[in-house]
Amino acid sequence: MFSLPKQPHRDGESTSEDNPLILHDSPSDFSALCSALSAPPLVILAQSDPLKVNIRALIGIFHIANKYQFVEYENWASQLLTSHSCANGGTAFEKCTIEDLKRILCVASAIRLGSLISNMISIWLRRLRSDPTLSTKDALNFSESLNLRNFQGHVYYAEVARMKIPPHATKAAGVTFPVNGFNDAQNQCLYRGFWRLTAFWESLKVPIFKPDPPPAHTECIQRWQSMWMPDPNNNALLDPLGRLQRLSGVNLLFISCGITHCLKDSKSWTCPFADYAPKLSQELHSGMADYILGPPAPSSAESLVS
Repeated sequence: MFSLPKQPHRDGESTSEDNPLILHDSPSDFSALCSALSAPPLVILAQSDPLKVNIRALIGIFHIANKYQFVEYENWASQLLTSHSCANGGTAFEKCTIEDLKRILCVASAIRLGSLISNMISIWLRRLRSDPTLSTKDALNFSESLNLRNFQGHVYYAEVARMKIPPHATKAAGVTFPVNGFNDAQNQCLYRGFWRLTAFWESLKVPIFKPDPPPAHTECIQRWQSMWMPDPNNNALLDPLGRLQRLSGVNLLFISCGITHCLKDSKSWTCPFADYAPKLSQELHSGMADYILGPPAPSSAESLVS
């Protein structure tokens, strides 16, 4: 059942001290599997509770159960990992390392668990956004190794969002490219994607709507165009998603464009920007890989993760 080294003149099944059974697994993973096989019902049930779950042991079970084809335990672990990664923003994974996320993604990709892949990518991307010291290079290399196209696109975007407006420089040569550790091909892809995003973002500066009646939407249009103004809270050189998400507060938009007053006069009339900003944000988010990497080749289209 287990992977054993081939050693001539030795009994591979021996369990003596002189000829032990050798397993090529970490002690923690094997211990987690043994615990799962013999755990009492209350311990098993506790793994469904985000406050009680031993998430790293669950990852070990998922990994080793997949390796040795304990299908029921693999399914059980994958369902719990998916559930916990959805609940409360994935807080159960706060103590997990990037290596833990990699282990989950490797197995989930091999057995095509789209929801779990998507959730792990989201957790990793949140960490990239919140921790500027976390390596985008490592995330990019890993996403390329598994051909996770959607993940690649958002890792590139995370690097774009880390590009800050430089302080005043007396010479153009004083403005330098950020150091990211990317190889030449990756940097070429990064800056090509940066150009595509810039062109797309600039094309939106003039609203495509012609509000009716115009006077009621003056402040709403101004708020839309303010996304291209300097933001003291976000000095990223380019961050369309951040700007759109900031504008997507529907209540704020309703108040700013006087929609409350307008609704009294016409129940069918609504502010177009209130719906358009979040819709555009979602379209940009789901299509990020295409903006950064270009249209997918037919053979490399990623179907697991939206």
